[in-house]
Amino acid sequence: MNVRKVEDPGKFNFTPRLFQLSSSSGEFVAQEFFNPSRAADLVCSLPFLQEDLYSAPQPALFLVDNYHEAYLWQGWWPQDTESTGSALIRWNSDRKCAMETVLQYCREKNEKKPQKLIHKIF
Repeated sequence: MNVRKVEDPGKFNFTPRLFQLSSSSGEFVAQEFFNPSRAADLVCSLPFLQEDLYSAPQPALFLVDNYHEAYLWQGWWPQDTESTGSALIRWNSDRKCAMETVLQYCREKNEKKPQKLIHKIF
């Protein structure tokens, strides 16, 4: 196996941020997730766990801000629950609002050089 060091000019002196995106209150909002042991003046490279995403009531949407990139994490539609047509309509509407929110977040964070938005379509 040949391993080469890739030169990366990025600095990793930041704490990633996590926002849960939802319209369950009737209004689409982004609620930031704070680690209970955080300290504002210290960098924490892992302020949340993958479990925080998976343990949220599903379907769920999260914005993960890793400073250089932004990710829109989309949960799953639970198989074991009865779903109404209105619930599916709200989920699709929330997904659209979430994408618009993440794009606007990236633009406002740095207008000259917006973050890359990472997405994957299945």
